[in-house]
Amino acid sequence: MDLDGFKGINDTYGHQVGDDFLIHLGELLEMATPEAGLASRVGGDEFYIYVPNVDADDIVAFVERLQLLLTERPFLLGRETIPIRASIGVSVAPDQGADLDTLIHKADQAMYQIKQHGKNDYAIYDEVLHGPK
Repeated sequence: MDLDGFKGINDTYGHQVGDDFLIHLGELLEMATPEAGLASRVGGDEFYIYVPNVDADDIVAFVERLQLLLTERPFLLGRETIPIRASIGVSVAPDQGADLDTLIHKADQAMYQIKQHGKNDYAIYDEVLHGPK
C-alpha cells in the first residue's frame, strides 16, 4: 500500500504533521489487521499488510473494510480534515508465489496499475494483466 498525495501533506503542513498523519494511519492499520496478521511501514509512505489464511472473498472483504476505515477516519488537524488516500496492490500465496519477494513484487505490479489509473483504489494481482508479456 502506498499513500496517495503524502508528499503534498508534508509540503503543505510540514514534516511534523506528516509524521502525525503516519502515526494516525499506523493506528488505523493496526485496528484493521487481524490479530494473526501484521501491518508494517516499509519506509516513506509505503506499507505492507500480511493477512494469513484467507480465501479470495475474505481478501476482497478485508481490503474493502480497510478502504472504508480510511475514508471514515481521516486525519484531523485542528478543524481541518485531511483525507487518507491509498493505492493498494494485493498478491495471494501460494497461487502467486511462495516467497516474500515474489509476493511483494506482484503486489507492487497490481498497485502500480492503480497508481496509473486514478489512484485511491485497489487491485489484486492477475497473471493475465500483470504477468510477463
